[in-house]
Amino acid sequence: MNRMKWMVTLGLVVMMAIIGYAQVPQFGTIQGKVTSSADGSPLILFPVDVTNLDSNVTVTTYTDQDGNYSLLVVPGNYRVSSGDTVNYKPFYQDVAVDAGKTVTVDMALEPRFNSAIAGHVSFKGQGVAGASVFIYAIQDSASWDQDSVESSSPLFVAVTDSMGDFFQGVPAGEYFVRVPGSDEYLDWNTFVTVAENDTQFLDIVLEEFRTLSGTVTNVEDYTWVFVTAHSLNTGRIYFSMPDMNGNYTIKLKPNDTYIIRCDGFIQQHRSLITIFYEDARLPFDATPVEVKNDTSGIDFNLPDITELADFAITGMVTDESTGDPIPGSHVAFVSYNVHYSIYNKAHVVADSTGNYFYEGKTFLAADSVIGFAFKDGYFVEFYDNQPTYLTADPIPIMPNDTVRGIDFSLTPVPTDTQFTISGRVIGDDGQVPPFGQVIAYSSVGVQYAQIDEQGNYELIGFPRGSVVVLQAWGGFDYIPEFYNDKLSAEEADTLIINDHRTNIDFVLARRDLSTALGKVSGEISVISPSGGIPTQSTDDLSGVTVYVRKVGDTEWYAAGYSDETGQFELPIETYGTYEILATGYGYEDATKVIEVDEQTGLNPQIELTMNRVTSIDPGDQASVIRTTRLYNAYPNPFNPSTTIRVDIARSQRASLVIYNVLGQKVKVLFNGLLKQGSYKFTWNATDDQGNRVASGLYFYQLKTAEGIQTKAMVLMK
Repeated sequence: MNRMKWMVTLGLVVMMAIIGYAQVPQFGTIQGKVTSSADGSPLILFPVDVTNLDSNVTVTTYTDQDGNYSLLVVPGNYRVSSGDTVNYKPFYQDVAVDAGKTVTVDMALEPRFNSAIAGHVSFKGQGVAGASVFIYAIQDSASWDQDSVESSSPLFVAVTDSMGDFFQGVPAGEYFVRVPGSDEYLDWNTFVTVAENDTQFLDIVLEEFRTLSGTVTNVEDYTWVFVTAHSLNTGRIYFSMPDMNGNYTIKLKPNDTYIIRCDGFIQQHRSLITIFYEDARLPFDATPVEVKNDTSGIDFNLPDITELADFAITGMVTDESTGDPIPGSHVAFVSYNVHYSIYNKAHVVADSTGNYFYEGKTFLAADSVIGFAFKDGYFVEFYDNQPTYLTADPIPIMPNDTVRGIDFSLTPVPTDTQFTISGRVIGDDGQVPPFGQVIAYSSVGVQYAQIDEQGNYELIGFPRGSVVVLQAWGGFDYIPEFYNDKLSAEEADTLIINDHRTNIDFVLARRDLSTALGKVSGEISVISPSGGIPTQSTDDLSGVTVYVRKVGDTEWYAAGYSDETGQFELPIETYGTYEILATGYGYEDATKVIEVDEQTGLNPQIELTMNRVTSIDPGDQASVIRTTRLYNAYPNPFNPSTTIRVDIARSQRASLVIYNVLGQKVKVLFNGLLKQGSYKFTWNATDDQGNRVASGLYFYQLKTAEGIQTKAMVLMK
């Protein structure tokens, strides 16, 4: 209303300036009522434009709580028009006004839209007058985030009346509705879908906030720093950017418990570091912060930039069929630790001898990366001879150290077979996944094809009559799926190959895992169809996909793969009831519902049992162990314990021993006779005397009559 008075006063001043202060005539009046033609309701605070047709000066006045307006004018000819042609169809009327006379111009305006967003805004039980309600038109709620709000302008802005009510006509569509926060209450927002001839009513209850504050050290070394509070009960995220002195304040909801994290990014080195409160490296290790009143002293110590250390990885890429080097092949590495990522250059290219040298940077005293190699004409390979990113063997790295012997042996794509399968993989956000891959399960084996920068892939090598099941995945940010929008291997559509198959496309659902605060860890065991009893499995379970979502949700929150031993990890949001689904080619689906609360913590452990079924190739049953093999420790890095799997091809004496970086014996896990079979050994980070060992790099060695195998693992504390 202050704005209305100011505009009226300004108009009078302008008019008097035009005709001269010395000869001010008697005024006339233009008045009227503005209503909606749809239901006759008054339009409150509605702009009405009054234009003097002689001087071409326009004054804007506004209706009151009853939809009425009134304006003093000098005698003359005027055009009275609607000041809002966005929401209502245009209206105008020309009138002549004489001194001392009143002219009435009522407007019954026809809305442009037959749908609307309406509601009531309240705070502490009272309606909030004059609150701005911003309404943004959006295409996809899944891709809408804080950056979208900051970079977009609202399509409509509604203002609440004296009772806290608002009404805004809108076209049918999807909208993001936001009420900005103030010095008393928190920002409020929601997504709304409005159908034709529909009014969506929003009961907006604004919440009082408390503050959480602290200091972040070394902010001057970083391009940007954010401190984020994740609610354990609602999943809502609040954040703040520290000032130049490192001080920050977050406004958040009281009587809730939060996980607090700090992210810092250094543009020069393309390095990102994430730490949690009290220097925890993972969210489920962080100390939750309960906020009842204003809370201070939640401080973070970001590493000094001088602590950013170099590391290097070297190795060779060869042709598996000939042993010859593959010049020009590409080798890439990405951080294994999602919550403590180091972004480095994308890849390096092997030289004329097939050798490569990769340089990166890390903040961690011990970390792991995932490596993979690829070149046209070869199947992509993840280290060590693994098919996917999620089943790849982590490579331990140390600051200022060079890891040698990380070799890749690529399998050539067959060129003497008849038919191909090709298509495209994209996300439902229209983007191409950065590490997309398509897996083909068929009677000729398992094949893999990496997607290119446009998302295209091609699988080669299928004889006529091949029966194929396809699955596509795109890394952590996308939900894997089988062909034709199937998530379950049991329900997957098969392709009968009698010709080249094209346009076999996938659209993967993208998920934002930044809200993940915990993880579900589990292990899959297998039941044979005949026995029905869980047995010591010799199956390689690295092809099993595991999904997780909250009970009641229609979309899966995250997905992952089990390793060859059946162990898996899945990110979860906060406390709640979750559904787990395990599905894999050659197995019946398995599901489980778990409760995650204060008793279980944010890292619950579960077990799943799957039934083995006959695969496409009836002869492809459980494999018989034919090779003695030492597997990678899982998890790695680990704390406080890790599991090591060993396959023994024939009965023989064997020893499994842990060594430190100096070559000193730390722990004998086993020394004796092992029969043919698969075994698991757990190391709890103690020596032979039962003492806890220091964090760092360790080696574990399997020695049998067939030879010696050695692998590395990292203990983190």
